Amino acid sequence: MESDVGRTHSGLIGAFGQVLVNDGRVPRELGRLLNRAHEVRQIADYTGVSVEPADASLLALQRLLSKRFGEIPAGVAEQISKASAEQIEGWLDQVLEASSLESLFGNIH
Repeated sequence: MESDVGRTHSGLIGAFGQVLVNDGRVPRELGRLLNRAHEVRQIADYTGVSVEPADASLLALQRLLSKRFGEIPAGVAEQISKASAEQIEGWLDQVLEASSLESLFGNIH
């Protein structure tokens, strides 16, 4: 049977998980996010439901923050809800290396 790695999104994502995530070269949470992004794409492609990129980014950021740091404080949730798409993307780029919520969002009291 011929490999799906180069032919399908599912094959490529599966190989990404087996080679990079399972070997520890890429954080597991990043692998989960890639799988979730693929699920969202499948929903949009096959059900006709529209998924805005900004909405997907916001959900990904919220999920990563809660997985990494626990419950998201109200002050951080408010900052996120008022943020531009560019700011959300910036936080997504930084969240895996951030040492704390404060390092991403400043004073959150």
